[in-house]
Amino acid sequence: MNPYLILNVPLTATDAAIRAAWQRAVQEHPPERDALRFQQVQEAWQAIRDARARAAWAVCPRPAPAASPAAALLLYATRQKNLIPPGATAFRAFLQACSQPPAQP
Repeated sequence: MNPYLILNVPLTATDAAIRAAWQRAVQEHPPERDALRFQQVQEAWQAIRDARARAAWAVCPRPAPAASPAAALLLYATRQKNLIPPGATAFRAFLQACSQPPAQP
């Protein structure tokens, strides 16, 4: 879980920008409607809420949110509205081709 991606803020964001992004994310994903996403937003907020927490995050980041780089790319693409990373379509086609069983002769 990368809190900067979850809250959609740059690494150089100020305390005020992070707080505003957190409030916006909480409004978009209230616990009554999307409890899992709300929990992720809260964890991201706790991880980078002030300068001390951001410094701790920089020294010891948490594990990635996905089991593989491909899954992380697809997760990132689905979280960003109207954003498809460059090459994502070709990469998805490649992954689908690799996951198909080989043809029998």
